[in-house]
Amino acid sequence: MSSVITKQENYKGNSMRNSLINILQFSTDFSCMGRKQGGIRLLLLLLLFAVGGPLRAQQSGACSLSIPEFEGRIDRTVSVPVYLTNAQEVVAAQFDVELPFAMPKDGLPTLSNRATQHSVTLNAKGGKKFSVVIMSMQNKALRGNSGLLLRLPMQAYDDGHTDQPYPVRLTNIVLTDRQGNDIASSKTATGYFTVSRADQPDLIVSSVTPVTTQAQPGEPFVCDYVVKNDGTGNTHAGWSEKIYLESVSTQERTYIGTQYYADSLIAGMTVSRKFYAVLPSLVHVDGELRVVVEVVPTEQTGEWLAYRGNNTGVSSEVVNLGKKLFVSINKQNVSEGWIYSRWSSYRDAITLTVSRSGDWSNEESFPLTCSVNGLLMAGSAILSNTTTQWVTIKEHAASATVQIYAVDDQIVRAREANLFVGESNGYNGATLHITRTDNDTDPLTLTASLSQMTEGKNKQLTLTATRGGEMAEELVMNVSCSQPMRFAESNIQITIPKLKSTGSVILTLVDDDIPQPDVDVQFSVWPADYQSVSAKVRLNDDDRPTITMTLNPSIVSENAGSQATTAIIHRDRGIDKPVELTVRLSSSSESNVYFAAPSVLFKQGDVDKEVIVGVIDNSAVDGQRQYKLTASLYLPTVGTTAASTDRATTSAQL
Repeated sequence: MSSVITKQENYKGNSMRNSLINILQFSTDFSCMGRKQGGIRLLLLLLLFAVGGPLRAQQSGACSLSIPEFEGRIDRTVSVPVYLTNAQEVVAAQFDVELPFAMPKDGLPTLSNRATQHSVTLNAKGGKKFSVVIMSMQNKALRGNSGLLLRLPMQAYDDGHTDQPYPVRLTNIVLTDRQGNDIASSKTATGYFTVSRADQPDLIVSSVTPVTTQAQPGEPFVCDYVVKNDGTGNTHAGWSEKIYLESVSTQERTYIGTQYYADSLIAGMTVSRKFYAVLPSLVHVDGELRVVVEVVPTEQTGEWLAYRGNNTGVSSEVVNLGKKLFVSINKQNVSEGWIYSRWSSYRDAITLTVSRSGDWSNEESFPLTCSVNGLLMAGSAILSNTTTQWVTIKEHAASATVQIYAVDDQIVRAREANLFVGESNGYNGATLHITRTDNDTDPLTLTASLSQMTEGKNKQLTLTATRGGEMAEELVMNVSCSQPMRFAESNIQITIPKLKSTGSVILTLVDDDIPQPDVDVQFSVWPADYQSVSAKVRLNDDDRPTITMTLNPSIVSENAGSQATTAIIHRDRGIDKPVELTVRLSSSSESNVYFAAPSVLFKQGDVDKEVIVGVIDNSAVDGQRQYKLTASLYLPTVGTTAASTDRATTSAQL
């Protein structure tokens, strides 16, 4: 063995890889010593030497193991809890433990969720003394700074001395950091186990089953499990249940939620549980996962610390969890050039944030392109749709940010563009729409020859686009219209010829005899290399008649019954047109006044329509009352009646 250590020392100054190769070459000979006293300890020392040099004592912060006072019954397996408190990162640990009772034949030590791809090895040293080694081949640190590290099973029995607490001793404690330094602040620790004959609950989690076997970040997840009280006593209160997803390959565990059980549980009884949650968007595991359920009793539950070693259950079935990329920006518009204020000047920027779910242990890079060449910059790199820049999320990080600037190019071409974050390594891509404010002169404008048009009176409208200067290239622009059915032209285009600064198109208003509301029509253009611009025109419809309503009589008695009065509905135009009109009727009190029909239909030639109005005698002393009856023209193109202020809506007082 000394030759191996000497060989390793000769490699001082060389890479960590060379040291690890020596360890691997030696592992075949060493594996046969796994059961011998001190064997595992030597393996730990060799591993620490390979990743950080010879073992050195270094105590810059308190790092210690401890065992609290705990209780348990005889003739039952109890777990000995070992706690780690560390002010520094701890990568590996070794200690000897002397138990007051023997371990069960099938007993194995179990690590808590502070472990990160760590393994634990137990070697008998004679009697009830054992050597425990906790190590990580990936040189990963244990999670957190305090809390339970592992549990050791122990089978208590009546040896005639159960009236006194039993000491549990830890000796030869070694705690090491990433560089191989021994940072243990104490080499020994002692706790005490007390035998109790009181009946106590013992909660066990079993039958953990994922209902959702194909999952995605940010989407619902369901699992089932069973909690049993395997103890001799009832629980005195409820408990909480923490649910995790744990990677099959890396043992990385992520918390997804907690639910509560509020009742007590009788000894020997079970309760079936179902958990529902929406997975976090940035859940940091992916691939094949197992569901882990941990019961966390309260002080009132009554479960002793020694019985909590079986409070965690793991599913045998796996959940396949996909991974997602999330892309966002802090604002949508970026201004070209510098912005000056009284106190400072700065360059305007959009912050692009790229976040990932899945395994964060590796670095990931995502391609970044722009739909318009040379319009935007990512940091100092100009974006295009032919060359790729990269957004890199570092290992152990969930996201990365990039500052997006507008290229200051002294060219009139303020416009909109799309940023594309491409797919990579199983992650989805994303598209973001960005607007750009140009700081150069003479942007594109769009004007209309009329601010208002009335159907049947105005027939044509001229739209004119003007660009900044007489350009050498022809500019063809598609024009969008918010009310395309109101104009005869189906595809509207404006062309600015070469060496010209303006171009126009003439639109023809359709006179369709269909009653419609008065609306604002918006025309917009968004040519390449220019910002989008728009013009607005008010469109007045001439097909809505003026609706009036009179009541005969307008004053009725409460007991007038179903034919108390007649509503006469009148229209003033469109009488000779074949278009049918529907007028809908309503009252301010449907419980006291009603129409014989909810609406009336005007056909060609109809000027007036009559509807019987009834009243209801409510047998109460109400005094004189007044109700508002309303008649409104129904507008089928918008699926609603005319507004209360419109000429096609009227009312009368009854």
